[in-house]
Amino acid sequence: MGSTVGQAMAKVTLHMLHTCPFCWKVRGLIEYLKLDVDYVSVNGLKIKKAVSFAGDWGKVPVFTDESGQYHTDSTPIMKFIDENYNAGKLQSSDDDSRIAQWLEWADTKMSKATVPILYGI
Repeated sequence: MGSTVGQAMAKVTLHMLHTCPFCWKVRGLIEYLKLDVDYVSVNGLKIKKAVSFAGDWGKVPVFTDESGQYHTDSTPIMKFIDENYNAGKLQSSDDDSRIAQWLEWADTKMSKATVPILYGI
């Protein structure tokens, strides 16, 4: 995590799988903050190849910042985005347990609802 890819990736990008709830968790924050990010759809059968620049991670989401540094795993990506594009406002609460509660909710409850919502199941 946190390594740099080639200069060709100077645009902020999010490599994501359309059906991945953790990708949508990150995308939700990006859209909430109205960030200018290119979304790169990844073929579910070729994820490891598509994100091979991220080393052994082999999963999505992968967020690449304007310096070409990539970040992996949804919660650390969200924290990075908040700190670097939102002045840490989302994490500035004095109530760490509430922040942890919301992150857990996003990982456990929201993640289970994402695919049915996307496909109308």
